[in-house]
Amino acid sequence: MNKENNVDQIIENLILLVTSKNSPDQYQLITQTVLAAIQDKDSLITDIKALKISDNKNFVSIIKSKIEVNTEYQTPIVKLIGDVLNLIQNALLYSDGNKIGNLINTIRNYILVLIDGFRKSQDYIQTSASYSIFNPEQNFWFLRSDTNGLHTFNTDNNYLKNTIPNASGSIYSNAEIYNNPYTSLSPKCVIPTPIPAEKIINENELQNYITDLFMNIPFAASHGVVFEAQIKVENLEGGSRGWGFWNTDALPVVGMKVAWFIQQQDRSTKEDQFQIWTFNGVTIDIYNIPVPLDEEWHSYKISMDSNLISYYMDNNLIHQVKTTFEGPMAFHNWVDNGFFDMAKGGNKVLQNSNSARTNYTKEMKIYTKNS
Repeated sequence: MNKENNVDQIIENLILLVTSKNSPDQYQLITQTVLAAIQDKDSLITDIKALKISDNKNFVSIIKSKIEVNTEYQTPIVKLIGDVLNLIQNALLYSDGNKIGNLINTIRNYILVLIDGFRKSQDYIQTSASYSIFNPEQNFWFLRSDTNGLHTFNTDNNYLKNTIPNASGSIYSNAEIYNNPYTSLSPKCVIPTPIPAEKIINENELQNYITDLFMNIPFAASHGVVFEAQIKVENLEGGSRGWGFWNTDALPVVGMKVAWFIQQQDRSTKEDQFQIWTFNGVTIDIYNIPVPLDEEWHSYKISMDSNLISYYMDNNLIHQVKTTFEGPMAFHNWVDNGFFDMAKGGNKVLQNSNSARTNYTKEMKIYTKNS
């Protein structure tokens, strides 16, 4: 196999694995893929980086040009390819050259996990679902805390309080909930996630990664999912907060999905934002809510259909986006001391916060329209 064709061959092998009606020998084909990856790893790393830094549309068109026109799930196949290329690149970058056998097995096992997760997510989307969740028990959620984040349930007539105390602009502070992969409560759609969503730079991030090895993403837009809640906030300065649907990804430029309300402030520039973000992995729609967020109670609603997302505030429809979410999502409610600088690729800029920042939720529910 010529080194110039390594990326092409890897992509074609993966497409064959997920689209073949004759179920090719997974183990053998993935082994061939891994061998292709390590033949000339420096060249392959360069080629993968070139693909990743190209614009989104170019990356998507390259992959889709290799998929038969009538193949289902074109968009999630693009996501899968992005994930695999990302893990191959990282494995090659950080591998020990004296342990090439371990590297082969590691990459091979990760690819098998990703492909299995892809198939499970597609099965879940095609299966009818009906559920009604009202103020679920605490074990429905994964409670993530960075530095000093706090979570309180069912106190002071509130279902949930997410809080960070006063925060330093040099240390990330965060309190958030999202769907727990180990919950005993329904619904569940547990998909393996072998690639960490955040860089593992300390013991806390390692624990978050271990918890997230099997991510619960139980809400598919194609099921007709609705989120409703009464929420108020405290301290609008110095960070971000939000609530809505989300699915992070190891390669956000291709696979990340977002349908949420977000408020944030950059204290250094005094820039205030109260927005709706809708991101389907290819394009992002950012809508500036004309009324700034205050510290009073408001009702919020997000209604997801297979090709339309509708946003409501205080029972008024304020924004709609025609889009398609391929793959299920999780629910997400967070407050932190970060500002997402979209002018610089969405980089997180840490903020000082002189007093506690809190999200209060009086009650919430998530349900399917046919339940």
